[in-house]
Amino acid sequence: ENGVVRYDVSFEANGYEYDYEINAVSGSILCADKERDDAYRGDNTAVNTPPAQPTQGSVSSGGSQSANYIGEQKAKEIALNHAGIADEKASKLEIELDRENGVVRYDVSFEANGYEYDYEINAVSGAIIQNERDIAD
Repeated sequence: ENGVVRYDVSFEANGYEYDYEINAVSGSILCADKERDDAYRGDNTAVNTPPAQPTQGSVSSGGSQSANYIGEQKAKEIALNHAGIADEKASKLEIELDRENGVVRYDVSFEANGYEYDYEINAVSGAIIQNERDIAD
C-alpha cells in the first residue's frame, strides 16, 4: 500500500478485536485498531472497566432521563493518557459528543508525533470503546 509492504494482523482476545498494519521491513506499527467484540460471551470482568466518577453535571441524553457524562475535558485526558501524549504535544484536537447504537460517546481525535489518533470513549463510564493510530497525511 502506497509503496510500503505491510503485514495485516488481526486477532481477538478478552472481548476485543485487534487489527494492526505493520511495516514488513522495519517492524514499526503503521496502524492499530482495537474495538469491543459485541459477540464476546466470556468473563464480563475482562471486558468491562469500572465506571469513572462523573465530573460534569447532568446533561440531557435526548429522552426524559438525564445521564452524568464525564465531560469533554475528561474524555480528552483519557485519550491523551492512553496514547502517552502530553497535552501540549497534541494538535488538531477535536471532541464531539455522539450517540451510536444507543451508546453516548465522545469522539476524540488529534495529531502528534506524525500520527493521527482517533478514540471513541463511553460518555458515562469513560471506558475506551475503540482507538486507532494511523500515520498522519
